[in-house]
Parts: sequence; C-alpha cells; structure tokens
Amino acid sequence: MNSITLPFFLILILPMSLLISTGASEFCVIMISLFFLRKIVIEKNWKLLNNKIFFLLLFLWVYLIINFAISKNYQVTNFSFRGILFIKYILFIFAFIYFTKGRIDRVLFAWSIILTIVLIDIYFEFFIGHNLIGIKSHDPTRIASFLGEELKIGHFLLGFSFLCIGFFLQSIAKNSKKIKLLGLLILLLILICSFIT
Repeated sequence: MNSITLPFFLILILPMSLLISTGASEFCVIMISLFFLRKIVIEKNWKLLNNKIFFLLLFLWVYLIINFAISKNYQVTNFSFRGILFIKYILFIFAFIYFTKGRIDRVLFAWSIILTIVLIDIYFEFFIGHNLIGIKSHDPTRIASFLGEELKIGHFLLGFSFLCIGFFLQSIAKNSKKIKLLGLLILLLILICSFIT
C-alpha cells in the first residue's frame, strides 16, 4: 500500500477541504467512508470492523437516534436522515486507520504544510488587512483567513495544531535538520497565532 490511492489522497487534503467549504469536507469524509465500505464488501473482510470500539460507537449511534426519536422535541422535518447519516463518521474513523496504516507520518506532514500556509495567511491578514488571496473579514476585529465570512479559523487551528505539534515533537527527536527547523518554526507560529486569532 505504498501508492497514493484516491482515499489516501482525500485524507491528505482533508484540512484543505475544510477551508473550501463544509460541503467539500463532507464530500471527502463520505467518499473515504464509501471507499472503505466498498473494500470491506468486495473483499468480504468484515474483520476490519470486528472490534469492541466499532460496536461501542455503533451502539452509541443507535442510542442517540432512538433517544432523539422519542424526545419531546422530535420533529420529522428536523430529524430527516441527518442523524442516520452520522454513521459515516464511525466508518471514517476506521477508514482513516486503514488507509493511513504505516503512512501516518506522510499524512501529518501534509497536514502540517497546509497548517503552515494557514498560519502565514493569518499573519498576512493581521498585518495587511486581507489574506493572501484578497479575502477581507467583515469584522475588522476578527481574522477570517481562507474561511471568509465564517470567522472560524481559530477552530481550524485548534483542530489541527495538536496533531501537527505532536508530529513535530516526535520528528524533533529524529536526525533530519530540515524537519527540526520546520517543526520549531511551526510551533512558534502556532503559539503567537493563538493570541492573534
């Protein structure tokens, strides 16, 4: 599994899809989950889902659907199939583990590059007034970065910073000077950026 398959590529660009739109990120998650499900069905390899964590998450998912369906606030229009489709996140967890097996460093390195670009963009917007592609925040006291009107770039940083910091702390112990320098630079940028946003 050394070649870059489509599901693995979608995992690599997942942070970028979050910057594009919710629809783009949902598309990535659904496609990765469907590729995983297809692999299980075609190869009849149900062992990939035969573990306690999967059944625990499945039980929690069914419980939440039943709990919502019998609640006083239940409305068919609100419920629709949204709750049922949350199964994609359970499948995504196992798809992520399967498709990144032995290649998690490549994923975290790619995510770190995307995170670094976002960090540079945040600083650029902080000093210039608009981001690298000309997007301006509608609130002059907030930084929008690539998210435009959503003003949720802090959430993006929070979500990916811990993963990338962990990756670079692990990488610093290795011999590559380039990785060490990039890791230390990103750590510094994240620390300062957390105050800016």
